[in-house]
Amino acid sequence: MIQTLTISKNKMGLEGAKHLAAVLPDMKILSKLILSDNDIGDLGINELITSIKNYCSIDYLDISGNSIGKSPSSAELAENMNHYLSGNRNLEVLKMNWNSLRAVVADKIIDGLLYCTGIREIHMNNNLTGVSYDDK
Repeated sequence: MIQTLTISKNKMGLEGAKHLAAVLPDMKILSKLILSDNDIGDLGINELITSIKNYCSIDYLDISGNSIGKSPSSAELAENMNHYLSGNRNLEVLKMNWNSLRAVVADKIIDGLLYCTGIREIHMNNNLTGVSYDDK
């Protein structure tokens, strides 16, 4: 059984994320999911979050460097992340470095973290949290 799944710097993209999302619910004891630098994008991360939403054993999630916050789907992803985080009691570490999270999208995700009772570490370095989508 897999406890840690690391797929890093593989450029899996949306299609790879969809395939992974399909099998994640079967990984019952998975506690650490590291998907950094895969160019998954908003739609792919949304697929993955939807897949693990009711999957409580993940306590470490790294989705850094995945071009999150760059597409029109960002608002939908922010809502989904908010829902996932606000009901989560097991997540201890969330890494979202090197994405394009900004303004309302970042605020919605941070809002969900306020109710994520197990969270101990949040990494959101190198995003654009203080920049609105209208700023050039």
